[in-house]
Amino acid sequence: LIIISSLSLHIYLVHDSLNPICLLPRLTGKCRSKLHRWGWNPQKTICEEFIYGGCGANENNFLTKEECEAVLSTWIRMLEVLMGTLNTGLLTETSE
Repeated sequence: LIIISSLSLHIYLVHDSLNPICLLPRLTGKCRSKLHRWGWNPQKTICEEFIYGGCGANENNFLTKEECEAVLSTWIRMLEVLMGTLNTGLLTETSE
């Protein structure tokens, strides 16, 4: 039996505080400008630079990496806590 109640609680807390911006894609848009912007990449769990065309943006579009990280800092901290918990062996096997 694997005890996962604490892990479930951490996942719930992360999900509950998740900023919806974190779920939005980084959109280039249909216009043809080549503006350097920053947006959250959930696969890499970092703020990442991308090219924005100048129109058709969503909220996952920041002028600087620092602005992106400031807005998403709560999510980033929660993710770090969760990953740290997993890395310290929170999941333990017990026999029943």
